[in-house]
Amino acid sequence: MSTHDRETQKRVRKNAMLFFQTVLQDSLYIIDLSFTYKLSALSNHRMWTSISGTLVWESLHMLDGFIMLMFNDRFSFLCARDDSPETSTSAAPRRVPVYPLGSVG
Repeated sequence: MSTHDRETQKRVRKNAMLFFQTVLQDSLYIIDLSFTYKLSALSNHRMWTSISGTLVWESLHMLDGFIMLMFNDRFSFLCARDDSPETSTSAAPRRVPVYPLGSVG
């Protein structure tokens, strides 16, 4: 496989991952809007108002941050690690491998 083909594959993969990230993050806003306008009207109880407003809002912002970390090049466990000799000699800093909890030791 030529260098041009590898670069094209990397770009296609990167664009697909960015598209998937956008879809995931935009789906959070759909959940937020459904709780804000539809599901919050199910009850007038103070606890339900708190859950459907504040708790859902905070949870969605936490999930949004988690999605950002999942797709970040430096912290991601989704991005493929390319440790071939031709890329390890570049000026870019080496990536530190990320292991699932409990697998190191």
